[in-house]
Order: sequence, then structure tokens, then C-alpha cells
Amino acid sequence: MTGSVVLVVGFSARADSVEELRERLLGIVDRTRVEEGCLRYDLHSHADAPLRLTFVEEWATPEAHAAHDLTPWVLDLREHLPALLADAVQVTRLARLEP
Repeated sequence: MTGSVVLVVGFSARADSVEELRERLLGIVDRTRVEEGCLRYDLHSHADAPLRLTFVEEWATPEAHAAHDLTPWVLDLREHLPALLADAVQVTRLARLEP
């Protein structure tokens, strides 16, 4: 295992808000990628589920991820999420296994 923090964060949009959710999520990608400790921050759509969007994130340390959660763009996003989502945000923490 490595010391980095790897997260898969899934969002289920309401049918009438998927475009706004996509724009808001894409709107934080560039700012996040330059944050200290950000190793990977990619947004994905689901080919078989058009209302699903997923971030795959990797942070150098838990502290770097915690700092990201307190950035103005994440706090602003969280204020808007309840009106855009059909379901709760799903967060999965992963631990890399090495041979």
C-alpha cells in the first residue's frame, strides 16, 4: 500500500439537472489539479448511466485531501449539490495494493 489517498466519488444527478451538475463538477477540475498534494483529479461519465458522474481522485496525504475539502470551490459546490442530486454522494476510499 502507498500513503496516498485514493477516492472514487460518485454523483447521481436528477434528470433535469445533469447538465448543470456536469458543468459545476468540471468547473472545479482545473483549480483542484493545481492544489498542493493533488496527484490525480479526473471526472468521468458513465457510458451506461447518463445521470452518473464520478471523480477519481488521488491525494499525496490525508491532509492534502482534507485541505481540498475546505477550498472555496468545494464548499460552494456542496451548497448547490442538494438541488442537483437524485441520491446521496457515494464515496469509496481505496488502498493500492502492490506486488
